Amino acid sequence: MRDHYSAKYYPLITADDEERHLAPLFPTGDERHCSCRDRPYLSEIISHIFRIHGYAGNKTIHCPYCGKAMKRITENTEDALYECPRCR
Repeated sequence: MRDHYSAKYYPLITADDEERHLAPLFPTGDERHCSCRDRPYLSEIISHIFRIHGYAGNKTIHCPYCGKAMKRITENTEDALYECPRCR
């Protein structure tokens, strides 16, 4: 029997007063819960690899699992890929 990976989506909220850090909320399996708002959100496309949807600028994105700041692994800022150096 083959394991089926179910995508997870994480709405992002501002985590500091200066609005430089974005933190994920609880995951959902339904992208519509995240994409209907104007806020950016994460999708976990592969285990511990995340794509940001929407524009987050140069804000720091935090890992949904450990809370550490994630590293952008692609050059573009919109639809960029991120991974957590701690959870990798």
